Amino acid sequence: MMAVEGSSARAQSVGPAPGLDAVQPRHPGALELTGRASRGERLAQLTLLGAIGAGVERLLYRVLGSDAPLVPLLEAALLRALNHAARYAGDEPLVAWAERLALQVATSYLGGARSTEPEPLVAANDVGSSVRVLLARVHARLRHLRPEEHVAFAMLELDGRSLLETARLTDAAPGVVRQRAARARRHLLFAARRDRTVAAYLQLAERLRELAARLQRERRAPPPSAAARRLYETLVGALHGQR
Repeated sequence: MMAVEGSSARAQSVGPAPGLDAVQPRHPGALELTGRASRGERLAQLTLLGAIGAGVERLLYRVLGSDAPLVPLLEAALLRALNHAARYAGDEPLVAWAERLALQVATSYLGGARSTEPEPLVAANDVGSSVRVLLARVHARLRHLRPEEHVAFAMLELDGRSLLETARLTDAAPGVVRQRAARARRHLLFAARRDRTVAAYLQLAERLRELAARLQRERRAPPPSAAARRLYETLVGALHGQR
């Protein structure tokens, strides 16, 4: 904005200066909120966590699976967002910005997680439990891969994200994301030869992917869990030196 202040009177008479739209934030309300949060305003920090928390929690669950330590990872992702609030430029939706930071946390976790053989298949009594069993086994198999391959497959196949959105959130070229996801799928296809749970997942994969994509299009943000809501207060209280 400093570059155009000297010609503001002439700009008012002839219309916006060339290129002015390029320097204006696309999400000024979110930019104002992160600015206040970065300056230590407690209410702004709580509002920020409330705005991004449910989406971040859901993303970590989809990418890492239910057997990952989700509460500590959610805490790390939210704290990362608070620490990076001053860097938010307002050029993308607030949740998308937070999801990128959360994926960095998830990738770091996967890089240090020890791969183990999946637990034996446990009989499920309902469809929801059956799907959770399938996904838990798939995540266990994916942990044998590089973190970037795990994340790419989970974003595309389990969370229903588009190739371009996944590329943007992971800071990778679309072709690279496609290759990473393809390597993960080949790994699962090989595992399916001796793992009937993974084989069952692959048979249902297309339907699960279509469902995930539909939910993504509808953007049904789930309410934050009770643990997440408590975490908001804990994090902000810690930043303000409270116990």
